[in-house]
Amino acid sequence: MLKQISRSFGSLLALCLFASSLAPAQANQSTPHTPLHPPLAPRVDGQFSSGEPASSNLSQQLPPLKAVLLVGPIDDDSGSWTTQEKQNMDLAAAELQANGVSVFSFYTPNNDWNQIKAAADGAHFLFYRGHGVYWSAMPHPIVGGFALKNKFVSSDNIRSDLHLAPHAIVMLYGCFTAGSSGNDTTSLDNAEARRRVAQYSDPFFDIGAAGYYANWFGDAFQKFVRYLFQGMTLAQAYEAFYDFNSATVERSMHPDHPALSMWLDKDYWYNPLPQYNNAFAGMPEQTLAGLFPFNSFYMPVISR
Repeated sequence: MLKQISRSFGSLLALCLFASSLAPAQANQSTPHTPLHPPLAPRVDGQFSSGEPASSNLSQQLPPLKAVLLVGPIDDDSGSWTTQEKQNMDLAAAELQANGVSVFSFYTPNNDWNQIKAAADGAHFLFYRGHGVYWSAMPHPIVGGFALKNKFVSSDNIRSDLHLAPHAIVMLYGCFTAGSSGNDTTSLDNAEARRRVAQYSDPFFDIGAAGYYANWFGDAFQKFVRYLFQGMTLAQAYEAFYDFNSATVERSMHPDHPALSMWLDKDYWYNPLPQYNNAFAGMPEQTLAGLFPFNSFYMPVISR
C-alpha cells in the first residue's frame, strides 16, 4: 500500500534531487564522493513518539556490552541537519544505556579514526549516521564506508581496522545504505538496490557481524534496539518497525554471503520512483541472547 505524504515533502525532495544534480555527475574510480543531501524520510501515519528509553530484564542475562556511535558532518559540524542526526543518535544511545550497554560516541568534529578504532575493539554495536559514500560514477557506483570529519573510511578500512565482537549488530543511515540515494534521478530497480545494500554491508559481514540494519527514519535505531532488548529476533525487530510493509518488502539471500538473508523494503514518496529506505541483512532468527552468550564473551587482545 502506498504511503501518502504532504505536498510540502514532495517539494522538498524535488529540491534535494535538483540540488544533488548540481554536484559532479561523474566520480573517478576510487575517489570518494557524497551526494549533496542524505536521505529524507517524512512523518507517516502510524509513527509514534520515541518516548523514554526502556530497559528490559534481558540486559541482566547478557555479558557487558559495548556500542560505538558515529555521526559524520552533513551540513558542517553544527548545521541543522547534522544537529538533528546527533539528536537521532542520542535516542539510540539512551536506549542502549538504559539496557546497560557502555556507549562511546564520536560525533563530528570528534571523528578521530584512531580513537574510533580503539573504542570499536570488541564492540557489539556499531551505529553510523551521516553521508553515504560512493567511489565511482553514478548511476551504478561502488559504494561503502563512512564520511567522517576530514576522513573518508572505505570498506577496506572497515575490514582491516575494525575488530568488532563476533556477531556484532550494525545500523547505518546514509545514501546507498538501504538502496536509494539523494542523487538518484531515475527509477532504482531491485537489482541495483540489492547490489548497493550487498556492497555496503559486505565489509561488516566479512569481519563477523550478524545483523545489518539501514533505515531513513530518525528513531529507527532506537526502536530496533528496544525491540532487540525485548527479546525479539533480528527479523522480528525489523518487521516491528512502523514503516515496514509486508506487501512491499523484497526478500532474498545476500549475494556475497549466501547463508545470510537480505531484505529490502521501499516506499513511493516522490512521483512513481520507489525509495528503497529500509533494509536488513544477516541472521534473521538470532536474538541478542543467542548472539552474545556469557560463555563466548569476547575479550579484546591488549597489545603490550
